[in-house]
Amino acid sequence: MNSKYESLFSPLAFPNGVEVPGRFVMAPMVINSSNADGTVTDADIAYFKRRAKTGQLLITAACYNDILAQWLDYQYGIFDDKHLPGMTEMAQAMKSEGAKAIMQVYHTGREASVTYRDYGVAYGPSSIQFPFLDYPVTGMSERKIHDVISFFGDATRRAIKAGFDGLEIHGANHYLIQQFFSTTSNKRTDRWGGSIENRAAFALAIFDEVKRVAKEETAEPFIVGYRISPEEIHGSDVGYTLDDSLYLIEQLVSKGVDYIHSSLWGVDSYKNKAEMGMYENQPINQVIKSAINKRCPLIVVGGISSADTALDALEYGDMVAMAAAAIVEPDLAEKIRNDRIEEITLDIAGRLEELKIPYGVKTVRWILESSGTLPQATLDVIDALEVPDHYIIASDQRTFN
Repeated sequence: MNSKYESLFSPLAFPNGVEVPGRFVMAPMVINSSNADGTVTDADIAYFKRRAKTGQLLITAACYNDILAQWLDYQYGIFDDKHLPGMTEMAQAMKSEGAKAIMQVYHTGREASVTYRDYGVAYGPSSIQFPFLDYPVTGMSERKIHDVISFFGDATRRAIKAGFDGLEIHGANHYLIQQFFSTTSNKRTDRWGGSIENRAAFALAIFDEVKRVAKEETAEPFIVGYRISPEEIHGSDVGYTLDDSLYLIEQLVSKGVDYIHSSLWGVDSYKNKAEMGMYENQPINQVIKSAINKRCPLIVVGGISSADTALDALEYGDMVAMAAAAIVEPDLAEKIRNDRIEEITLDIAGRLEELKIPYGVKTVRWILESSGTLPQATLDVIDALEVPDHYIIASDQRTFN
């Protein structure tokens, strides 16, 4: 290995004592290949088996933990024990080369478009008719809030039973936890809304529940991470700033979170700068890294698709996550390690079967394109994938910050 890249393979320890021998992460990435009931398919197992060396930490796509929280038609569920057999196989595939397997869990809240289609309801912190949704959002009762918190505990129990090494709480990308933190979507006047302390309370209650169940269910160290969108700023619509996120991050770190995963969107987004607030025009991830001050690792993501971008990203975080690159070049890290950098390619022409890319990827092609890293030839191959007539193509062209 070229000594230039040695830092990418230096060991790292999480606060709970678990160690990994390198800094690469397979980011949670929707491939839309499950069965309609959220159970894992053979294509899912093959996909993760092929990517068992992509990083030292592998994270599943988000698993919805409530039957009333489904965004896409073919995404993973973890709301029922029927999901356990497939998830057990998935965990085994992910861990087959020594990586740590992490299950990402979320509640979609207002983004549950499939749930609204099928059940006529989509929950959120407050009852709001958003202009970008073609259905109303129903504000959650106190009982529903506590139910959802317990669903995260149930998902933790299932993740441990399935053999996962940890769980990532998905508090980013405009899903329910972020909705509670945002003044745009949280108009509550009770203990779950208003002040920043109240708006952060939902996230912190979920973290406490996940940690409680993990301690109850296993004596082995269990990694608990948290994914956050550091800003919610869309023009004049400001849900919260980086300043606000630093408050939540500090609470999580103080409670013993094992890592923070910063979710930023777009080309080279791992080095995005804050749009406003005390840290305006400063690199978001460097601000977060400084605030954490080595108390837990920071995972960064966004346009990391080459040896040099991976190395550069280590200036902004402690681990580097690959999203689109993990799908089209799962051997990127291994090629760097084995001094075969010239063989790295993001062109998948003629490689679909070898790469075990499921046809469900076509349904979320817009997500891959928005990374700005994939060549047109690869997008053309994805466009040409044949999917069954009944398969539903996602049309949600939103931002995830």
